[in-house]
Amino acid sequence: MNKIKPGDIVVITHNTLPRLGVVLKVHKREDPTKDIARVHLAKHNKAYNFLISDMEKIIDKNT
Repeated sequence: MNKIKPGDIVVITHNTLPRLGVVLKVHKREDPTKDIARVHLAKHNKAYNFLISDMEKIIDKNT
């Protein structure tokens, strides 16, 4: 799994409707399965926290 970092464009897949968003911050936890990221969703024009395990990176900011 690629590391998710700020600036990456990701798809949130934890529910039935996939959501496109941009990662703002990544919060590390002691348990890597509980790492969360602050993601700005264009559809809502707001930022929300999601588990990194619920995301798929589609665009790397360095490419």
